[in-house]
Amino acid sequence: MPIRAANVRALLSAFGVSLVVAACGLDSSGEMVTTQDATPPAHPPAETGTGAPPATSTPPAKDLGDVRAGVATVETTPAIGVPLAGYTGRRRILPDLDSSTPSMYFKPSTGVRDALHARALVIESAGKRVTFLSVDAIAMLGSLVDDIVAAASAQGSPIQKDDLVVFASHSHSTSGALTNLHFWEQAATDALVASVHDDFVKACATAIVTAEKGLAPAHVGFGWGELAGATKNRRAGISKVFTEDSVDKTMAVLRVDDVNDKPMATLVNFSIHPTALGADNFAFSADLAGGIAAYVEKATGVPMLFAQGAEGDIAPAQGGDAAIDSLGAIVGHKVVEIRDATKTRDHLRLATANAVVDFGKATLVARPDALSTPALDLSILAPLGSIELGPDFVDHKFRFQAIRIDDDVIAAIPGEPIHTLGLRIRDEGKNVGFEHVLVFGLSNGHMSYVTDADEYDAGGYEAAATLYGRDTGDRLVTAALDRLKEVLAK
Repeated sequence: MPIRAANVRALLSAFGVSLVVAACGLDSSGEMVTTQDATPPAHPPAETGTGAPPATSTPPAKDLGDVRAGVATVETTPAIGVPLAGYTGRRRILPDLDSSTPSMYFKPSTGVRDALHARALVIESAGKRVTFLSVDAIAMLGSLVDDIVAAASAQGSPIQKDDLVVFASHSHSTSGALTNLHFWEQAATDALVASVHDDFVKACATAIVTAEKGLAPAHVGFGWGELAGATKNRRAGISKVFTEDSVDKTMAVLRVDDVNDKPMATLVNFSIHPTALGADNFAFSADLAGGIAAYVEKATGVPMLFAQGAEGDIAPAQGGDAAIDSLGAIVGHKVVEIRDATKTRDHLRLATANAVVDFGKATLVARPDALSTPALDLSILAPLGSIELGPDFVDHKFRFQAIRIDDDVIAAIPGEPIHTLGLRIRDEGKNVGFEHVLVFGLSNGHMSYVTDADEYDAGGYEAAATLYGRDTGDRLVTAALDRLKEVLAK
């Protein structure tokens, strides 16, 4: 039997961390409810739409425009047997050291519930091009972004990393085996498999290049609205201030049409853990994000990109396989309603600002209050005090990005901040001088969860998974706002 010799050292050195954290979420049995306030629509709305308009939308331009856009979708579903990423509960009792199989620490996948995709949207105006890449993945690491850029360049793309934002849907039933960072290997994704990594990167690059080749005259606009009843705060009962109703209800929708107002693409930004499926699922699935996309794409006939918000403490209001369709329809209906009411323009002011920020030493604090659900219990690690995670285990430097679209701006954040940090960035970003601020979580890198100081002190899962200290939330907000200030001047 061929042995994974390269992974033996990682196995031994990481063993103390291996059961520490289900990197990106609790098992659905520990965080879901089956009731909600929102009411699902009877059927997808027509493309013309009759929903009430959102609170605000981009006004139409009066001058002749030069906007071009292109969109493409490429399937990324790996072979059955590749492990799913997301839940520690899928781990094997003992690792499989046979290198001929694609799963080592985690049990293998057994099927495909629904396909995984990479969706690329390229927007160009006045000589500036910005590329959005939405991937069905548990997270997005900076090294993967670098690899995608290199692969796209090899296919002939002129893409620049600073003008690309890559964001993960955060489904916990997507491909593992995509990183060699030991903490994520042990906690959520399994050991790196080169062929799985290369296929994923190639598919993402192909989506970008295909979208670029399809650039055509377009009209673009942002719309906003609110959706209540689809989410709940999962820190209720742990936090001293949050209740289940402590959520960010804001939804932003980017509408992209051709010059005849025929839909080309939709991008939605909304804060929700897309975790209807739990650790007992072993079939690949885009999960709730896929359910939302399926609804919107059926209604509009064009691809939908899903950009997470500050969803670190935000759970869906329904769980189980059926919720993918039922809750997906609720969220998707709102997306289409906002899209239909959004006005577009044919000229845009586009600009980007980027900076890499060093967050320093990463430490996993093992405290007995780390979790209050049976999904994962860290209390047995309390005697260890804390575990330092070196650069072979997690990243320490992260790219923060701002994308200006006229008087609106996107703050791309490399992790999972709790919703109040997203609200701070949005509110303080308006004070910087922007009309609207969108927060894209899980973008361009992954620094795990991020709480503010009060929630860090309150404890719980999200606090334990805040790896860079009590002030991580403040530093994240500062890094985001610095990029907003920078891009405002462009």
